Amino acid sequence: MIISKTFDDNQRASMFMITDCAFSLSGFIYPGITTFTLAVGLSWKYGFTAALVCIVLILLALPFVTFPKVSKKEQMGAEQRVEYSTQSIWIGRVFLYGFLLCMYLIGQNVLMTWGPNYLIERFSVTATESNMVISYYWGAAVIGLILSSIIVMKIPPRKFMIFATSMGTLLTFTMYTAPSFNVFIAATTLLGFFTSCIFKMGIAIGSMQVKNAPPRLVTFLLLSGTIGAMIAPAVSAFIVHLLSLKVSMLLVFISYLSVFLAFITVYYKEIKEIGVNHSEKASAAH
Repeated sequence: MIISKTFDDNQRASMFMITDCAFSLSGFIYPGITTFTLAVGLSWKYGFTAALVCIVLILLALPFVTFPKVSKKEQMGAEQRVEYSTQSIWIGRVFLYGFLLCMYLIGQNVLMTWGPNYLIERFSVTATESNMVISYYWGAAVIGLILSSIIVMKIPPRKFMIFATSMGTLLTFTMYTAPSFNVFIAATTLLGFFTSCIFKMGIAIGSMQVKNAPPRLVTFLLLSGTIGAMIAPAVSAFIVHLLSLKVSMLLVFISYLSVFLAFITVYYKEIKEIGVNHSEKASAAH
């Protein structure tokens, strides 16, 4: 919410991805901390100590953080736009972005939940080896997010989104058809590197669909992703129980394919409905 109000359209995608980089970094570091506490003989509950320390540090930092100020003129303008925004926020493109974000987190969460078990069953690897899929994914995601935040300052975010979603489709299909453990791990690592930017870039571009978009638009987009993350375990568990672990990887592929198709659809809807110039570079306004 703060990012959407602080940075303009040209910088928003980059700033969203920088914040998401911290999230991915935690996904890479935290499993290592937890594994270490278990390896030295401590109770599993001590793994939550790191999370508690982070919470305390955030609370201590809040008094020193400068939040964007809203002038009286901006407040009056916001009040005048309430009726307009309420009527115009619920458009087809916004719902498509909501669907896109929901499917992305379904695919990501299914991979994180069932990937290790699938590797054990499919390639007869150890539990330690199978868990590499999680660390490799998030480790590559950190690097990918850092580079993506720089790239979208130079090229149009929508063009980069096409590349990321198409790579997601290709790599998840490779994972589904992987003939060996090494191929699966390599595809997963590349998936983290190329596609970790999709969620925050989707929010950034989605928040541009309505002029003078109210905070509830970003809230809706975040909620859509949260719904995907929430239903992924239940849906995937039902499918795996009913069919097989192999089908969980098919679900990952279908999710990323849905993300690609949804973005291509909304991409051309933007051209048709509002005449967005997708060839205009993101840095043009700098």
